[in-house]
Amino acid sequence: MWWGSDFDATAGPFISPEMFREFCLPSIKARVQAVKSRGLAVFKHACGNNWKLLDMFVEAGYQAYQSIQASAGMDLAAVKARYGDKLTLWGGARVENLVSGTPEDVRRDVAEAMRAGAPGGGYIFGTTHSVAVGTKYENFMAMLDAYHTWAEKAAQGEMHTL
Repeated sequence: MWWGSDFDATAGPFISPEMFREFCLPSIKARVQAVKSRGLAVFKHACGNNWKLLDMFVEAGYQAYQSIQASAGMDLAAVKARYGDKLTLWGGARVENLVSGTPEDVRRDVAEAMRAGAPGGGYIFGTTHSVAVGTKYENFMAMLDAYHTWAEKAAQGEMHTL
């Protein structure tokens, strides 16, 4: 099950981590446990800079974290290094580049994301949020093409840089 409510802005949490732990974490843990007790995986969508709350995401029992918003200071390689053994990570292509970048910007995003997220597994390629209104068709197609090219090469056992 995937649900999302943002707890952070680009600069960090809306409330202090201490308040989050006291007022939010207990009910989140209960909800996560209720879902997991029915045999479902629990994915968390959260935009913004989540560094100060990620330990509590793990403590809550989330199994995956979606967004990993680079423009808010969430570096996929750093998140993978610290939490890749605890959370499946989902993200990569910057929404901002899909809307206002070039196909080359998007291809670079895919390459960076795959190099940072894919090694060792536990990674789902996607965007840093969703496919936003205003996404340029050519950028969306560049994202798909770059990902498929990488995936085909990886399936053949080839290291691939885009």
